[in-house]
Amino acid sequence: MRKNIQITVNSETGFICKDSEILGISEENLQGKIIFKPEPCVEGTCRMYVENKGSILMQKEEDFYTLDIKSSLLISPGIEICFKITEPENEKGIPIFCTKKIYFKVLDTIESEEEIPEQYPSWIETFDSKIAELEELEENIEQAEADREIAERERNARVDEAIENIEDLTEEYNQNAAEKTNEFDTNATEKTADFNNNADDRVEELNNIAEEIEDMATAIQFATFEVDNDMNLVINQAEKLVNTNFSINEGGELEVEIVHG
Repeated sequence: MRKNIQITVNSETGFICKDSEILGISEENLQGKIIFKPEPCVEGTCRMYVENKGSILMQKEEDFYTLDIKSSLLISPGIEICFKITEPENEKGIPIFCTKKIYFKVLDTIESEEEIPEQYPSWIETFDSKIAELEELEENIEQAEADREIAERERNARVDEAIENIEDLTEEYNQNAAEKTNEFDTNATEKTADFNNNADDRVEELNNIAEEIEDMATAIQFATFEVDNDMNLVINQAEKLVNTNFSINEGGELEVEIVHG
């Protein structure tokens, strides 16, 4: 159904009356006419001027002027127009009548080159399925982030525990090392003392043996032998060598014995 829009203007006062605020819908074409009616009628050549576009010549019918509403006029969100009437013999001359700006809204529509599949309900179901997948993916991401935070806390706890264990082991090792060192030093001191004592005892023992041997040699060297009137062997020795005994065994051999005091 064609939608004509009538604009009535009082040619004496300039008062404007229009029967619609909406010129049309974007992209519509030839769905009606603009009817411009000055009262009383002004004879001449009428043009409609469009803001930032130019002018269009209107057709004279009885006591009003008309113009088809084309898609080139339906520019969202709206346009501003005015009407100018010049003398018939000089249409580009000075206007003999003009109106103030008149604003019309242009309703917007949806522009798309995509074609909706014929199985519309199935397409909706696919869309809903994709939305559900996105929601599930978002939940999985949130859960993964929560799991990552838990794993991070557990890892940090294990690292702290490992550091604490290393510190404890280090302290225990140092303590054991100090104890072992002290024990070694004590044992070494005791062993050294024992060794020195044993060495002193052995030296003393050896010295005693050496003295005994020396006494034996001295006794042999300084002893004198003689036969008395009864033909008995008499052995004379120094007083300091009284620990040396001389005797003749059954075979007639002289024996020397060191007697320990």
